[in-house]
Amino acid sequence: TTDCIASGLDGDNVSYCIQSKSISELATLIIICNNLISFSQLSQIQPIKKILTSQATNIPFSDLAFPIIQSAEIIATKSSELYSNNDNLGVISLASKMSRSITGLTNLKLPIPRLKHGILPNLRGIDKRKMSYANTNFISIIDSPKEIENKVFRIRTDPINATLDLTLPADLTLVLEYCRVFGCTDDEINEFRSEYSYGKTTALEIKKILVIKITDYLLPIKEKREYLLKTQYDKIWERIKEDTENMCHLL
Repeated sequence: TTDCIASGLDGDNVSYCIQSKSISELATLIIICNNLISFSQLSQIQPIKKILTSQATNIPFSDLAFPIIQSAEIIATKSSELYSNNDNLGVISLASKMSRSITGLTNLKLPIPRLKHGILPNLRGIDKRKMSYANTNFISIIDSPKEIENKVFRIRTDPINATLDLTLPADLTLVLEYCRVFGCTDDEINEFRSEYSYGKTTALEIKKILVIKITDYLLPIKEKREYLLKTQYDKIWERIKEDTENMCHLL
């Protein structure tokens, strides 16, 4: 919660609650949702479709059930708009189907959730995979400058057509995606591309600039986070308790 507040997710339209306390009926709702969808329907949404087509063996049941749990959480909060990325479009579509089913079977009038997202594309992890805590392929706001540097230097810049030919140009796509997110203008990014193509700079030099951009961007967030932890810790907990109580009344 402190990380979110320090990053700017604050204000009257933001609530922080303890889910297990605010939605006591969530377990029951998950069981209901499990009976509202067939396996054939579930297998057609992402990420389940991706899991099943990966030819993986011994797939944990929790991996298959997770989208249903997510859908139940969406339905329980009566959310009509969800700010996420396109990776979760399948889950939101599933939640929409379940909301319609519950509305048809009961007297409840549930909102139909829909996806909303920003103008920036999904930012991939430093290894070009989906960014996730499990993959440890992300840059954290609590990372030290040295940790940020190490992670930026790990960003994959292998040539698009991976071969043993080291004369092929590096793939700067991911590095430039990070540059855009952390404040580089279109003119700066075009200049990086131009200077690299003419041999005036290297992928490593561009990464060094990116390290500075990220470090400078995260510095005020880190300072605010430290301030909140030192001086506002009790107030933040009181806010969480109050928001949780308000959520209980709302739901």
